Amino acid sequence: MSSIIKLGLTATTLEISAVALLLQGKSPVFLVGFFVLHGLASVLMTPAIWLFFPKHYKQPARWIMLLLFSLCFFIPVLGALGFLIALLIAVWLPAMTAHYDFSNIHLPVYQALNDDGKTSELKLGHTPTLLKNSEAPLELRMKALIAIQDKPTHFTSHLLRKTLGDSTDDLRLLAYGILASKEKMITQQIHDARERLEHFHIDGNAHRAYNAARELAELYWELAYQHLVQGGMLLFSLQQVQDYTAKALKWNPADAGLYILSGRAHLQVGAFDQAEKAFTTALSLGSPPILVHPYLAELAFLQQDYAAVRKWMQHTHQENRMPRLHQTLTYWV
Repeated sequence: MSSIIKLGLTATTLEISAVALLLQGKSPVFLVGFFVLHGLASVLMTPAIWLFFPKHYKQPARWIMLLLFSLCFFIPVLGALGFLIALLIAVWLPAMTAHYDFSNIHLPVYQALNDDGKTSELKLGHTPTLLKNSEAPLELRMKALIAIQDKPTHFTSHLLRKTLGDSTDDLRLLAYGILASKEKMITQQIHDARERLEHFHIDGNAHRAYNAARELAELYWELAYQHLVQGGMLLFSLQQVQDYTAKALKWNPADAGLYILSGRAHLQVGAFDQAEKAFTTALSLGSPPILVHPYLAELAFLQQDYAAVRKWMQHTHQENRMPRLHQTLTYWV
């Protein structure tokens, strides 16, 4: 910085001297003196201004200096001064205004088209992104929500519950209506099955009473499995699964499927010992191992017994007739 100041002051002094000499008269001596002093001032002013440049303005150095010298020499006083003022404006003015490298833009809304150019049916995989995008058109978000109401509730209930907190009233009401209708449907089936169980129990019809109790256990399990109940109601539903499973087993102790259902309910509440006992009983009653081994692997995983997980997965791999387990089996086996 000190070298720039020295060069600038020296060049300014020479330039002032050249102008003063020129104003003394019009004789050739004064004119020659002016050009000598002005030329020296231009030579000194050129590197002074060049050193003041930002790095990306300095290259190519030879041609930039030639341009600066030409401006200083052929436009006395005003050339260097004007160029310096222009440089200050070019460098400092952008810095005085706010500059953002990135800006927020609205997310685009994509919708798949069929080969004929018509809008295709919304797929379940597209729906979460669409529902979370508050900038998407309301009509399209409503359509996405309607599209999932017939999908398995086990996969859509978490999305519906998230939509209950949406800022749009119509979406919240629709999501609540879908969840309420599904829960109401199962609740009505539970009510009907209870009446049948009571009726058959009074009549002494053991076979039909067993079927009604089994149906009740499965219906309460559906409330939990489909995530239609939470908190205390979830625990109540899982307890009802155990109660009606126990009742049904009194009429048919050899029902291996009920032991599997009981084991799954025990897994939900972390009762690992009872779950293992139920799954083992199901195997001893002749349940196909392919139906039980995945749950035993899940139980071992929850207990962090990864060697047992691998063992049960190897058994499952040997019996594998369930394509949806393929990736899990590939990982563990």
